[in-house]
Amino acid sequence: MQAVQKQLLRSLNGNELISVTLKPIDFGKNIVLPLKRSHLSMARQQLAGLEATTADIIFFAEHDILYPKEHFDFLPPRKDVFFYNLNWVKVRTSDGQALSFKAKQVSGLCAYRDILLDYYRKRVSMIESGEI
Repeated sequence: MQAVQKQLLRSLNGNELISVTLKPIDFGKNIVLPLKRSHLSMARQQLAGLEATTADIIFFAEHDILYPKEHFDFLPPRKDVFFYNLNWVKVRTSDGQALSFKAKQVSGLCAYRDILLDYYRKRVSMIESGEI
C-alpha cells in the first residue's frame, strides 16, 4: 500500500486526492465511513468520495494498484460515457510471474462527476432495496 500511495502522490498533477476508508488513514482528504465490508459499503464509499469532491473529471483508484503517471492525463472526450483503462498487468510478487489482459474494472474508471454521481446514487439505492 505504501508503494501505491507514493506513486499516486507523484501522479496527481495538482489534482485533489480523496480517500474513503472504513478505518482512518493519513492519505489525502480521508473520509471514514465506519461500516463493515460489503458491496453496499463499497458503493457508499464511492458515493461519499464523489459527493466530497468538486472535480469535474474523476479517476477511481485502488490501494493495491500501481498507476502510471500517464493514467491521470486522460481527458474523457464525452461527458455521457464511462471510460476505462483496459490495460492490466497483474504481478505475483513471490516469483514475478505476470499476466497481461484487458478488462473494464472500477479501479480503472474515469468519467465526469455528474454521471458518476447519478450512477452511484442509483446503485446505492438498488443495493439497499435488494434489486442487486
